[in-house]
Order: sequence, then C-alpha cells, then structure tokens
Amino acid sequence: MSEKASWCVGDCVIVNDIDQPCSRLIAVIVGQRGEFYDCQYLNADEVFNSCNDPPMQNRLERATRIEDFGVVLQAGIDNYWCEQVSNSIAKYPDGEARDWQERGGPYRYLKRSEVFAHVLLLRLGIT
Repeated sequence: MSEKASWCVGDCVIVNDIDQPCSRLIAVIVGQRGEFYDCQYLNADEVFNSCNDPPMQNRLERATRIEDFGVVLQAGIDNYWCEQVSNSIAKYPDGEARDWQERGGPYRYLKRSEVFAHVLLLRLGIT
C-alpha cells in the first residue's frame, strides 16, 4: 500500500486490498475533501455508474498505486490498458506479496474521458 500523504488528484489506484488488481478496476483520484478522496472508476462499463456518480469517497488507507504493481497506464483515443513493465512491490496488509492479476492481457477497456482528464493533468504537471 502507498503512503496516504502522497496521494494526488490524477493518481491511478486499486482502491482497496479486496479488489482484484487489474485494468478493469482502476480508479482515479478526482478530488479531495479533508482526509477523504473522491475516486471514480476509469472503466466506462455501465456497471460502474453507481460507483462514479457521485464519486466514491475513500480515505485510501488500503489503496495501492498501479505503479506499485509494476504496471503503467496506456491510453488510446477511447480506450485504455495497462502494461507490466516491472515486478510488483505491492503488499497485502499482512506483508504478503500482491501481484497484478491480469493474465493473458493486456486487455483494452473503454475509458471515461472526464475521469481520464485528471490523469492527463497530473502527467502534465497541472494539479
């Protein structure tokens, strides 16, 4: 898990240690209110609509940045995917290794452009 104090709007995370770490379940930090962070799933599948509107509020105490899994986010015009570029350094709370669990990929998913905009702003250094 990553340090809570270092979260930024635009960070891509797996929001807890229960969600499967895979491209389908990437959430993006889209805002902050006090010690709570607003998160929305990047995946445009309608199954995530109820989680995104309004955004999930989370302290991110058990969240993990996707980079800790050794993956980077790639994006096309209307889709996104993750590529494994290094070994995972992510851990479960008990210290056990936590791997990226996307086998046979990378899989491409339709992205929510309004959510992806936060990722772009962070990459451009505009926060």
